[in-house]
Amino acid sequence: MNLKVIGTEKIGGYEFTGIEGGFGEGKRALLIKDVADIHDTDVRTINQTINRNRKRFKDNIDIIDLKGKVTESDLVEKYSFEIHSIRMSNNIYILSERGYAKLLKILEDDTAWDIYDELVDGYFNMRSEQFKLPTDPMDILALTFKAQKNTNLRVAKIETDVKGLKDLKKLEPGEYNYLGTAVSNKIFSVLEELALNKKTQAPLRKELSKNINELAGVRTRTQIKQKDFDKLLDFIDRWQPSTITVDKAKEIQLKLELDEEGAE
Repeated sequence: MNLKVIGTEKIGGYEFTGIEGGFGEGKRALLIKDVADIHDTDVRTINQTINRNRKRFKDNIDIIDLKGKVTESDLVEKYSFEIHSIRMSNNIYILSERGYAKLLKILEDDTAWDIYDELVDGYFNMRSEQFKLPTDPMDILALTFKAQKNTNLRVAKIETDVKGLKDLKKLEPGEYNYLGTAVSNKIFSVLEELALNKKTQAPLRKELSKNINELAGVRTRTQIKQKDFDKLLDFIDRWQPSTITVDKAKEIQLKLELDEEGAE
């Protein structure tokens, strides 16, 4: 199986094993054990959910079962599984972006869609081999001349085009991850100030993500341009949730507390 571990990914405060391949060249996948961690549950529960709805997941498009297709040694060394867990599990699934979207529709837990936004923007939509605009001034000029072949351009026009190219350049992966970390740090800081449980973060994260996209004039975070990076960091640092959003978070906390009392 043509899978490649690309290292530990950190998106929205969650760490998991980054995987490429299986569903096509350059396409990313998620291990079910990482999905279970992200949704604060266990692998057995996620596997049961999938198997009950197995007909909805298409093999090699939505889902792949690694059991029997990848050696135990590779599962241990590359994907950090434990031997006992491998031998006790009937299935060791990985999901594509499409497969994960289907699982979320079935799960519909409090944070499912907010987490999905984070993963699609920060993981599934990022590629290891990304097109990068040149940064060297001469390379930028060469690109401009190539695009404007056989056209006489004045120096002032060339400078304008070069500036336009720089303004259109999207965030580098490092900048993107830094922005995501700033968002998570702000959310957890607000939760601490309001004395709210970490599990109540969904409405706060949703509002902040929406505000960031509106300020940057984009639909998803992957479309943010480098020219807006500093402005957005300053906005995140000063951001405070609306009263409506705080009330929603408090309602989630009250429900959690009532569920805990009922379980005792």
